Amino acid sequence: MNKLYALLLLLPFFCRGQDSLNIIPVKDTSVISTDTSHSKPIAARNLLRKDVWRVDILDLGYLNEHRLGKQLSLVSQIRLVGSFRNEDRVESNGSLYGYTFKKVLAFSINPELSVAVRHFYNLAKRKATGRSIRYNSGCYFAVKANYVAPPIYNNSNIDIQGLGATVFWGVQHTQPKHFYVNLEIGVGMAQYYENTISPTANLILGYTF
Repeated sequence: MNKLYALLLLLPFFCRGQDSLNIIPVKDTSVISTDTSHSKPIAARNLLRKDVWRVDILDLGYLNEHRLGKQLSLVSQIRLVGSFRNEDRVESNGSLYGYTFKKVLAFSINPELSVAVRHFYNLAKRKATGRSIRYNSGCYFAVKANYVAPPIYNNSNIDIQGLGATVFWGVQHTQPKHFYVNLEIGVGMAQYYENTISPTANLILGYTF
């Protein structure tokens, strides 16, 4: 009988201990629920870096990519561009008629200033699938305006300088060691090509800071 009384006295303490044990998982669950309710989906985050600086090795240039929005960036670039083309040259040959025509490979080097607005369309998908978006690695559409300054070297009969505009599809990627590669394909129009619309491509190999 004494054992029964002792058990009855200890029962409330046992039940209180059980209640305290049951409260702990409920409290943890509410904390987890609160945390996850405030987390943003990947598509709503700013996945672009605020500023990225790069050196262009092929064209001896420098560029900055500045974030404008969640999927938009502004690229400012200065570089040297080289162009090759076949030209018809008239030369004296010392004959009765005096002149001959021949094909010559002409070459020029011009400074170029450009700005471009890029719209990245697959950053969230790359992030969700575990692919790298390091230093804004991804695919984009872009509109670019450029000015080609007077040449610093030119053996051509054509003076290449003036304004231009281009619409691009592009892809860029930065490797773990900061090596940068960018490929752009599109169509453009330029004053120095008599305002004709023509296909264009651009390849950048460089280093990302």
